[in-house]
Amino acid sequence: MKAKPNIIKTNRLILKDISLIDQEAFIDIICNEEVSLTYMVPIFKDTQEIINLFNRFIKLSNDENRFVYGIYLNNKLIGLINDVEINNDEIELGYVISPIYKNNGYATEALSNCINTLFDIGYKVVKTGAFKENKASIKVIEKCNMIKTNVIDKITYKGIEHECVNYEMRYNININKLNKFIENAKLINNHFNFMCLLYGSLGLSTLIKQDIKVDDIDILIPEIYINEKWDEFYNLLINNGYKLIDLHEHTFIKDDIKYSYASIENLKEFADINISDIIDNGIYKMLSLDQYLKVYSSSIKDSYRIINKNKNDLEKIRIIKDNL
Repeated sequence: MKAKPNIIKTNRLILKDISLIDQEAFIDIICNEEVSLTYMVPIFKDTQEIINLFNRFIKLSNDENRFVYGIYLNNKLIGLINDVEINNDEIELGYVISPIYKNNGYATEALSNCINTLFDIGYKVVKTGAFKENKASIKVIEKCNMIKTNVIDKITYKGIEHECVNYEMRYNININKLNKFIENAKLINNHFNFMCLLYGSLGLSTLIKQDIKVDDIDILIPEIYINEKWDEFYNLLINNGYKLIDLHEHTFIKDDIKYSYASIENLKEFADINISDIIDNGIYKMLSLDQYLKVYSSSIKDSYRIINKNKNDLEKIRIIKDNL
């Protein structure tokens, strides 16, 4: 295993060690009535017990062998993410965001980045779970493309029995490519302030949580960076270790992985998809299954793809329909 990073930076958040100056914000989160319904904390007898827990979180977040971070927005502690159990190359996570900051995608952004970080460290399986009635947390987990398992635990918390549904994500080669895409997307977002769209086979594989053969990483970006601002876009990638190998296809390579860029605006003419209808997970944009069906249904009519990729496109249409 590699050492955990001291800081994890996302588009809007910073995950880092908890410090003494965070005591008030920590107590506000832990003692929040809504939080205590689903984030499993003990019943405190007095303030000192809360402070003891706070000091324990400080210690754990500074422990190189534990995966515990404070989640910060503009230098303010707004949440926590922590290991629940570590078993060799498997790790289970728990997380919480202050209700003051809910419905902004912060939990999804933090969890998805932590999953990628854990795979980069060397973990092979990342797990998490939620009470069955905690629909908001389940939505976060599923937006991070974690797969629901058949394991349902019975947990008694504060005198009430809950069913806990469990999810996991296992490392595979497509996950490695997804992590590389996210690294690329963050670089572009931080410089140009727009979200890339994960497209093609890797996007579909990520969406349906199934292994699909992935060659290049296909990425859609605003057309202006393919044309008028191409030099600026090109220089950003070149200065960060990418090498242009095909100007016509706008394809770069880094660490033996190819990245091909095209215009997101072309989706409207090609597959009748409006950019405004495309969702994002706080890190990158992604198509829905219905939108992917439009894309591949249009692809089988394209003369180039009929000759070169028709069989693959028909198979993807079958997979999409099976998942709808």
